[in-house]
Amino acid sequence: AHQGYIDVQSTPQVGTTFILSFPLVQKNEVPVPELQLNTG
Repeated sequence: AHQGYIDVQSTPQVGTTFILSFPLVQKNEVPVPELQLNTG
């Protein structure tokens, strides 16, 4: 099973940043795509 993770960061300047990272399926040594959503 492939599991990603969600990193939630909170900073006074930009508010809360949600970072969703997940590995690509059936690939070897590939970069991890990132999706950042800035709320604030």
